Amino acid sequence: MYSKYYKILGLNENASLQEVKSAYRKLAMKYHPDRNSEPGATEKFKEIKHAYEVITNKVNPDTNSYSQQGFDSDSYTTSDYDFRGGFDDIFKTFFSTESTHESKYRDSVYKITITLDQAFWGCEYVANVSLWQLCPTCDGRKYQHVSGKSVCYLCNGTGYLKKLNSFFSIKRVCTRCAGKGYVVIDSCAKCTGQGKVQVANTITLTIPKGIVSGTRILLKDKKELVDPDERIFVAVYFEVHLSYGKGFTLDKRNNLHYRFKVKLVAALLGIETVVTIFKEPVTLKVPACTKDNDIVIINGKGYYCNNSAVRSDLYVHIVYIYPKVLTLKQEQALRALRELF
Repeated sequence: MYSKYYKILGLNENASLQEVKSAYRKLAMKYHPDRNSEPGATEKFKEIKHAYEVITNKVNPDTNSYSQQGFDSDSYTTSDYDFRGGFDDIFKTFFSTESTHESKYRDSVYKITITLDQAFWGCEYVANVSLWQLCPTCDGRKYQHVSGKSVCYLCNGTGYLKKLNSFFSIKRVCTRCAGKGYVVIDSCAKCTGQGKVQVANTITLTIPKGIVSGTRILLKDKKELVDPDERIFVAVYFEVHLSYGKGFTLDKRNNLHYRFKVKLVAALLGIETVVTIFKEPVTLKVPACTKDNDIVIINGKGYYCNNSAVRSDLYVHIVYIYPKVLTLKQEQALRALRELF
């Protein structure tokens, strides 16, 4: 009566239950629709499934359950084994694309701000920063004495939880102890159970001349602790930002832009003056009849170009200054001037 079902699984009737399960597993993996798209694979899988259920007394041998009920690979389960779920777990375990412990953590970035003059000339910048390090009292264990920890009852100290089914035993990290196998019951007083403490550091950074806003400088001799359990440290960077000062900006090409305020009459008559750019005197000539928002370009007097020794251009934006109130003499002069235009 059962011989044909054993034959479907490639076994004789004397096969043990373990052999039945092993044969079913191999055939099911071979013909499962999620893995085999060849014609007839689905029907073959149904036949294998039914034979396995009959042999293990799961269904009546005279009932062709799969042909009556149809087949849905997404909902197919047996009480012993969730085939699709099993494959999902296996693929996640062996072909996971998740990041390693180290790549899950980002480098530490601390922002500092310097003036445009400091950036132009380069400078030594003193930064005070507190970095996380291993607790010197508990060495990152989070407890100070052996009595401060207890075996995790959920995983019995293994650090893993097992998911059992007919064919596979899949281990997962224990959700209670996070894989350590123990839980802390008496935390270290120094770090309050964090395993890490903040340590103050005074660091002198060498800022190269012509640095661009947003540039990161690596702190070569320091790292910061992010995971005391795994002893994972990350690199420390200082991200430099520029404070341009009133009237100054830089464009994408590192050209320096400066808003120069000039009185209306001076702009109409034209002027020659000296402005201070990066602590250096620069002669500025404003032609007569220069309009409001006109730009005067002075070559080679801007910022450094892409960290090179070559300097960009200085763009001087002329901004008119209008009087708020006219004196009687100013008004009379302007009225007389109006007659000339």
